[in-house]
Amino acid sequence: MGGQIEGLNKLDLEGKGLQSYDLQYSGLQYFGAMSASIAHEIKNALAITNENAGLLEDLSLISIKNGQPLDSERVARLSRKVMEQIKRADTIVKKMSQFAHSVDDPVKVVSLSEVVELTLELGRRTASTKSITLAPVSCDFPISIETNPFLLMNLLWIVIKSAFKRVNSDKKIEIALSKEDKQAKIIIKHLVFYNIMTCQENIGSPDLEQEKRIIHLADWLNAKIDMNNEDKIIITISPIKQITKSTIAN
Repeated sequence: MGGQIEGLNKLDLEGKGLQSYDLQYSGLQYFGAMSASIAHEIKNALAITNENAGLLEDLSLISIKNGQPLDSERVARLSRKVMEQIKRADTIVKKMSQFAHSVDDPVKVVSLSEVVELTLELGRRTASTKSITLAPVSCDFPISIETNPFLLMNLLWIVIKSAFKRVNSDKKIEIALSKEDKQAKIIIKHLVFYNIMTCQENIGSPDLEQEKRIIHLADWLNAKIDMNNEDKIIITISPIKQITKSTIAN
């Protein structure tokens, strides 16, 4: 089992601890980052709910003090805002539950579009801080793949973050899915050309830690990643059956 990467400067990684890189640490970093993002979203929903609940309380106190009837339209408007935030928080919690259960099985057959869309949902807040839009996944027909869903999400998110340097002028990243024989493809589109070797002067030193994660995760997932295309990155995933919990732990 092994991954292939085209477009990363592997020579820079020699002697920098690639072989000893801890896969579990990469997973913990990803899980921690996404958990923090989810917590921030829930906190925002609670803050808005608390604000509107406070306004409702103020209206009630004013009504009691002045002996005037409540403004029914305003009460209804504030109540709707509270309900909207409750629905928002419920959606966030469901998303969090899906993410938590992605570590349940080392290998399982999953819907690729669901895994990719969950990855995008979790990452949209981070992308928005850089004014980047992650468009909904494009898939013409259902695609199932036998893989490790958590490791795949981890790999996909790191690759997407690497693509932040290649966004087009409209700062929008699009992802399409396809399947050839038993292999599935994740195509990150709408990018501009970027090459670590030729553009280093303009964008600074490459993120070696990020590159190590990509290479290491691709190796575990038996994935091939092509970063040499001018306007896209292609991740080719083959089914995996031989990964076990003990294998990942080691």
